[in-house]
Amino acid sequence: MRKLFGLHLLDNHFPALHGMRVIAIISVLQIHVTIVLRRGNLIPPTNVTALSRNIFFGMDLFFILSGFLIGSILLYNYEKKSGLKGVARFYARRLFRTVPLYWFTLILLILITPLIFPALADHEFAVWRDFLYLTNYGHNIKQTSIIFWGWSLCVEEHFYLAVPVVMFALMKISSSRGRLAILVGAWLAAFGLRMWIFFSHEGFWTKQELFEQLYLRTHARLDILIAGIFLAYVQRYHAATVKRWIEHRRVRAAGYIVSLLCLIVLLYPRFFGRDIEPFLRVLGWGTITSIMYVPLVLIMINGKDLAHRFLGLPFFRRIATLGYGIYLMHIPVCLPLIPLARWAIYDLHLSTTLVWAVTLTLLVLGSIAVSYVLHLIVERPMLTLRDKVAPSDRR
Repeated sequence: MRKLFGLHLLDNHFPALHGMRVIAIISVLQIHVTIVLRRGNLIPPTNVTALSRNIFFGMDLFFILSGFLIGSILLYNYEKKSGLKGVARFYARRLFRTVPLYWFTLILLILITPLIFPALADHEFAVWRDFLYLTNYGHNIKQTSIIFWGWSLCVEEHFYLAVPVVMFALMKISSSRGRLAILVGAWLAAFGLRMWIFFSHEGFWTKQELFEQLYLRTHARLDILIAGIFLAYVQRYHAATVKRWIEHRRVRAAGYIVSLLCLIVLLYPRFFGRDIEPFLRVLGWGTITSIMYVPLVLIMINGKDLAHRFLGLPFFRRIATLGYGIYLMHIPVCLPLIPLARWAIYDLHLSTTLVWAVTLTLLVLGSIAVSYVLHLIVERPMLTLRDKVAPSDRR
């Protein structure tokens, strides 16, 4: 039964990170529930819905964890002196991990979308961008992309392509301090690039322009990925020092306080004034989130407090294993819930808050169920083949 219905579980080097991934998944799903219900005029604009939409930074948590994971793998390969063979194995394992399920989902949506939404049968989607992982460089992607929420997967694929070269160049620097200085400098340069794009724009930014040119584009989101590489390097070569620091309650408290202050800025940007709000949002798309997540990830990796133990529960590892499929399928799963929400509000006269909560719960459960089926028929066979074609030698 386990062979037929078991999961191909994620590696368990850092158990608490699985819990963080699940938190990221739920944060992404909740904001999309709010957006969908608001656009359908099913829930009114309130402080609660505004707060929900400000919890956008689950995606940045995915990015920094990806940077940490990939950086850790490549640093290990460098230590093993695996050379081009190690890089080829890295690319092969990433290909088997990401491409088959993504393309399967994409083809499935191409086939069923005209059937479910006949009005879109003659709609011209730029599916070539979706197939080539260029969704995030299109315009009006919600009208031109059939899997517009896949923009973040494009960012990660671009990162996978470039990071082996970056890590090779980084490790050519002889001193550890020099490497850390390069990483910090690269993070600042990525932040500077986004600021340059923001301030060089003529006239006022529209929300759509900010979204497309600064939130979606890979070159505007590099700092959060570089922060992940920084974490990987620190954990690989300075873990003993970090663990000694984190053993002190004051150090952990300081880390939590820094993260909490960043969280407040992200959740309540209007507190600082409407004129400065757009700037704070752009600052939050990688800069504030980096500062927020770096201490949290280090504490979750090296700490032994209650949060570390809770997020490391085996339950989270199973949900995190299905996380890729959950993200790919959550929008198609959400769409059939809209008529149900409309019926609950207008016919049953249920409160919008209750309907929001029930919709989110159904979306989480439905996405997990669909992802599990896709894991069995697509993802697990591809991962099994990956382990035969390009087996990992990482401890």
